[in-house]
Amino acid sequence: MDLSSIELAIKYHSLENEEWAISGGDFIIIAAGKLCFKGDEFKTAKELISHIERQCPKNVLVLYDNDTAPTIIVSVVDQCKKGNVDKLVIKSIEGYGR
Repeated sequence: MDLSSIELAIKYHSLENEEWAISGGDFIIIAAGKLCFKGDEFKTAKELISHIERQCPKNVLVLYDNDTAPTIIVSVVDQCKKGNVDKLVIKSIEGYGR
């Protein structure tokens, strides 16, 4: 997957969910070899999860691809739930940009 797929997934989600876009659009990317929270990149999943814990986002889009380890997806989702995320959307970026 390339970055254009990620960018397209974010744009489509902002069109599908106006509330998410208006609230600032928190997103977590665990795809295309990247670990990011709203543009901040992390070297390890542990660093990303610690950052999520400190930020306590309320309306989050989590993007992953077929190469993302399921354990990372579960860890990120669990941390979001622990942080009392109000709305959590999890989407694959597969199919965007093709």
